[in-house]
Amino acid sequence: MQTARDIAVIVLAGITLVAFGLFIWLIASIISFLRTLKEDLKPILKAGEETFKTVSNLVKIISDSLSGPLEGVLKPSRKGSFAFKILSRLLRRRRRKK
Repeated sequence: MQTARDIAVIVLAGITLVAFGLFIWLIASIISFLRTLKEDLKPILKAGEETFKTVSNLVKIISDSLSGPLEGVLKPSRKGSFAFKILSRLLRRRRRKK
C-alpha cells in the first residue's frame, strides 16, 4: 500500500510540474503575443492617423475651393443675391414669350 501511495505522489508531482511548465509557457506566449501586437499595431495605427489627416486636409481644400467661387455668386447684395437675379430674369423672359 505504501508503494502505491508513493507512486501516486510521484505521478501527481510529475503532473503538477508539467502543468506548472505549461502555465509558464502560456504566460510567456501571451507576453510574446502582446509584444508582437504592440509592435505591429503601432505602425498600422500611425498610418491610419496619417491617412485621416490627409483626407481631412483634402476635404478642407476641396471645401475651400468650392465655397470660394460660390460665395461670390451667392453673396447677398442690396437687391438680393446674384443667383436670385439670374433666376428672376429667366422667369421674366419666359413670361414675356408666352
